Amino acid sequence: MSNTFYCYSKRLFHFIKAFDVNYLYIGINKNNHQRYYAFDKSKKLDQIIELYNKVKHSFEQVERNDNIGTKNNL
Repeated sequence: MSNTFYCYSKRLFHFIKAFDVNYLYIGINKNNHQRYYAFDKSKKLDQIIELYNKVKHSFEQVERNDNIGTKNNL
């Protein structure tokens, strides 16, 4: 089992970084050309991801509300 967590979400990446967890390296997936951030797996990282999963819908709601009334949505 790999001891590396590969993060493809920019939102999750920034959330993890806010808790002062540094990534090991940045890579590009050779199949889909998406950037990913590799982190060492740890109990702290697991807890951060668990917290993110609890609150991520709140972020999505804020983003939807911010887009209401924008030029593209009128």
